[in-house]
Amino acid sequence: MTEAAARLTNGAGDKSFLADMIGPELITAASDDGPSGIATYCQDGAQFRFGLTWILLLTHPLMSAIQLISVHIGRTTRRGLAANMALLTPLVMRTRLMRQ
Repeated sequence: MTEAAARLTNGAGDKSFLADMIGPELITAASDDGPSGIATYCQDGAQFRFGLTWILLLTHPLMSAIQLISVHIGRTTRRGLAANMALLTPLVMRTRLMRQ
């Protein structure tokens, strides 16, 4: 059992552990809901209403599959997705991608 799982099952978690667990996800989620994003969502909702709801049926399984693949890669290699991509891509490609 990992240290994180042991802390959760024992109930001996502290505030720093909780912040480590949800910190990056919370910041990423909050950064997407800025004032300009909310204004865009309101305008799109007013214009299209429920007309684009069908897109959920297409995109949700694809997003879930990408998440699942990323989790399996990370769990197997014990490295993040970016670290694995850095090992597999040539230096020229990495520098070109970083410049854009």
